[in-house]
Amino acid sequence: MPMNYYADTAGSEDDENIRAHLYALNTVALQYGFESLFDIALAQPRLFPKEAREFAESEGLGKLYGYCCTIGRKPITAIVHNDLCRMSQNVYLSEWQTLLNNKSFKIKLETFNQDHIQAFSFENIYNQMAHDIPNLIALVNLLISSHPSKRKIR
Repeated sequence: MPMNYYADTAGSEDDENIRAHLYALNTVALQYGFESLFDIALAQPRLFPKEAREFAESEGLGKLYGYCCTIGRKPITAIVHNDLCRMSQNVYLSEWQTLLNNKSFKIKLETFNQDHIQAFSFENIYNQMAHDIPNLIALVNLLISSHPSKRKIR
C-alpha cells in the first residue's frame, strides 16, 4: 500500500509523512478501544494467522525487533532477553530432537565395516548437521568463536 494515498501529499516515503499517517491510524485505534497500534499488531495474528505467518516469513519479526531493540536504542532489558530466549527454545529443542533422531549417528560399532570406515568424514558429518540443525550449528559456532579459551590444552 502506498504511503502517499492522497495525490496532494508530497514525499510519500519520508518519515514525516509516515509519522502523520501513523498518528491518524493511532487516533482511529484509540477510538476503537485499542491502547496503541501495537495492541492491534497483537490482535491481528490471533485473528488472521495466515497474514501473520506471511509477515513472519518475510522477515517482519526481525525487522520489528531491529526497530524496537537494536537500532540506536537503549540496551535491551532482561525482559526482552528472556522473551527472545524463550521463543528460541522451541527452535533449538526441535533441532536437538532432529539430531537425536538421526539414525546415521546411531550406528553400533560392531556393525561398522570397512565401507563405513573408508566413508567416514568429519566434513560430511558437519555438513549433514549444518543441513539438519542449522540454528544449533550457528549457535555453537558463535559460542566457540566469541570467547577463545584461555586455557592451554594438554
